[in-house]
Amino acid sequence: FLRKIFFCILRDKIGFFKRSVFGHFNLYEEFSFTERAQVARYGWRMYFHKTNRMGRPIFIQDLSGLDTEKVFSVTTADRIVQNFAVTLEHAVRERYLACTASAGRTVDDNLMILNVQGLGLSTFWSMKNKLQELLGILDNNFPELSGRVQIINAPMLFTTVWSCIKGWLPTQTVEKIDICDSDYMPKIRALVDMENWPKHLGGA
Repeated sequence: FLRKIFFCILRDKIGFFKRSVFGHFNLYEEFSFTERAQVARYGWRMYFHKTNRMGRPIFIQDLSGLDTEKVFSVTTADRIVQNFAVTLEHAVRERYLACTASAGRTVDDNLMILNVQGLGLSTFWSMKNKLQELLGILDNNFPELSGRVQIINAPMLFTTVWSCIKGWLPTQTVEKIDICDSDYMPKIRALVDMENWPKHLGGA
């Protein structure tokens, strides 16, 4: 009963967020990200993939090979944010409940993976505001859903970019973020069974 109440409250909070930010309460029912395949082809892939060892869903933001010019030739920044909000609501309505039932205990947050392989400094700067907005949506509006954020394949220049970006993020977000270079698998193995990790990122 308490779990049901918890998820109902989260669902209501998301509804308020959509209405206040987008002026559109029925975004979940009416929004369709028809350009998903094209956006993914140009290097921005957003999806859930199984669970980690704690039963948390793994939420992957794969930006490897991102071409921002091509991405924004087929969509807009606002639609990407709307897609993020709808993805989040779907997680509350279905995914977290399924994970809770499977784990036999309340699962109310996720493991977010941000793959930044191959991103140059110019791409980081062009995307920093949108990444800040997406993380801000998660932590400012739904802190209950925000678990660990693991950045992988960070290039050497990322430390320079990160020193600037982290000052613009909520403190609670920064505290949850861990950064790895291409040697990220030891840390991932401690968090995720390899059969639950995507094969293209080194899973079984």
